[in-house]
Amino acid sequence: MLLTTVDYAVDIATSLPCGPVHINCPFREPLDSSPKPWERSCLSGLNVWMSTAKPFTRYFQVQHPFDCSYADNDMAEVLQVIQMAKKGLLLFGSIHGEDDVWAALLLAKHLSWPVVVDILSGLRLRKYIDHIPEIDNEVLFIDHLDHLLLSDSVKEFMQADVIIQIGSRITSKRISEMLESCFPCSYIMVDKHPSRHDPMHIVTHRVQNIIHFTNYLLKAFVPRSANQWRHFLQTLSTTAGWEISLQITSEISLTEPYVANTILDVICCGSAIFFGNSMPIRDADMYARNTPQSHHNLAIKLGSGSCHYIQVGSNRGASGIDGVLSTAIGFAVGCNKRVISVLGDVSFLHDTNGLSLLREQIPRKPMTILVINNHGGAIFSFLPVAAKTERNILDQYFYTCHDVSVQNLCLAHGVKHVKVSTKMDLRDALLTSKSQHVDCVIEVNSSIEDNAHFHSTLRKFTWQAMNHAMDSLSRISIPDSIFNGSVLYEVGKMEYSLYRVQLCSPPTSASANNKSSAFFREGFIISLSLTDGSIGFGEVAPLEIHKENLFDVEEQLLFLTHAIGGVTIKQFLPLLKGLFSSWLWRSLGIPTGSIFPSVRCGLEMAVLNAIGASEGSSLLNILCPQTVEFPGRSLLDVKICALLDSNAPPEEIASIAADLVNEGFAALKLKERLFIYLFILLP
Repeated sequence: MLLTTVDYAVDIATSLPCGPVHINCPFREPLDSSPKPWERSCLSGLNVWMSTAKPFTRYFQVQHPFDCSYADNDMAEVLQVIQMAKKGLLLFGSIHGEDDVWAALLLAKHLSWPVVVDILSGLRLRKYIDHIPEIDNEVLFIDHLDHLLLSDSVKEFMQADVIIQIGSRITSKRISEMLESCFPCSYIMVDKHPSRHDPMHIVTHRVQNIIHFTNYLLKAFVPRSANQWRHFLQTLSTTAGWEISLQITSEISLTEPYVANTILDVICCGSAIFFGNSMPIRDADMYARNTPQSHHNLAIKLGSGSCHYIQVGSNRGASGIDGVLSTAIGFAVGCNKRVISVLGDVSFLHDTNGLSLLREQIPRKPMTILVINNHGGAIFSFLPVAAKTERNILDQYFYTCHDVSVQNLCLAHGVKHVKVSTKMDLRDALLTSKSQHVDCVIEVNSSIEDNAHFHSTLRKFTWQAMNHAMDSLSRISIPDSIFNGSVLYEVGKMEYSLYRVQLCSPPTSASANNKSSAFFREGFIISLSLTDGSIGFGEVAPLEIHKENLFDVEEQLLFLTHAIGGVTIKQFLPLLKGLFSSWLWRSLGIPTGSIFPSVRCGLEMAVLNAIGASEGSSLLNILCPQTVEFPGRSLLDVKICALLDSNAPPEEIASIAADLVNEGFAALKLKERLFIYLFILLP
């Protein structure tokens, strides 16, 4: 803290206009009653600073584009640091100008580093007027790093050696802690203003001017290598996004994470969004998803025209709760766009005068005010104080529970009000508000307890998914050539054949109107061959419930036989978690919803079976790689129970049971006429 503070003080004191400076040292983090002993490790990483006469943090005021031929200018040092990076990480913080957003995209494409996007960057919500579905092929966005870091193994893996931060202010505390854990590393902070933003006190290079910094790097050669660092992060991000989306959409009730996850479905390109402090902006940063829409190449987009994006504003800081509705209205006036504002109920109640501003004839476009009403300050339910304080104290002094009617407040100010309690209600209200030309307050009914519980569930399942993904990735034996641009598998060809099996009775999925006396199950067997000679098989069994028939299914199979030859398969595909959907789109150009379920099932089965044949392993080991060896027991065996018939004599049953135990069965089921008894054998 001392080094970075003194360096900034010297820079301010000696820069125009020169003058005195005041150094302010903060107290410990508020509301954290868990004191920790002082660690000498905080002094690590100072060797480079101690061995030179240079300041710990160097300041660069880039006033015009530099020419890379000038090796003796100050920026040459920054360029050298970037060129030496092995695990580079690009971080987009709070970015406000459209030119700066465009520059950030150009820089991301040029460096080809993993990009962590904060909600305030505007690039977390990548929804363009000319949408770019290929953007993730050229720029690797890590949208859910906050939840990736729930896993300790991911934390250990996230050790960047060079970090470039474009824009200030990071919303996620977990990401901030991860950045701090990367120290000692080179940390390049770039923003268009000279103000300091270094809460972790680890910035080594401070550059003032995003556009000129980007222009300087675009003229320079930066090595681009596809390595384990990039591939692992891509897989982990996809896995986390799939898990989060699954949990949010499968929850029947309307939840606060659902609001953050779904709101972009109804927002138009060219619109803007304003998040209140506390939980609304945190939920948006953790759970907002990208919903791309068009078909233009990124190189074309970045080479012509302006960059259209969803502008994001917020009210943060110690006084973030004050005047938040009024600030949102001012934001709408300033950007001259249709704004959706997402606020908490306590923040909303602290600025009810903002409702009067809605009624004033200020030239602006209509606004939608989304109020998350959980009847108190839900943010405190996530802090350590919630586990150490009695509930009545929490309600009175922290949650500040209330019974104020948002509807009556809106009625008193003549503002339209809609209250929603279900997912469908919310979507209908947002779509209706979008089509009308009046301001509207949409009140989302929630509760502190339910919200805390669902957040806990989300974290639990994502944590499990991240641990499993990291465990599987760490066990995959990958040649160095994989990370130098090669692939692990390549499809040689795919064939299919018809099968027809006679049944004794109609299948349960068949139509009740079928009066035929003969019943058959018809489908196709896929044979997928890899270039190494391995073959995998999959079954395609059309189901009437999915409105499938043999003719339409065969049309899709015929297309696949022509399109799939030469397609490559990455080593991470067996992790599933949305990776198959991504592979279908990127490799075959097939949107997820356009392929019949039976065709997709058969194709996945054939691909996984072929990978297993290539590796000489079972499907179980492909999906869940094993490392622990058990003497006398095959790792390829699925653990199952042994079933005993109770009609045999007791002595015979006992003998059979003993033989089964010796074979390795850990559980026995004894079947009687009306009951089944399960015996679990403990070691």
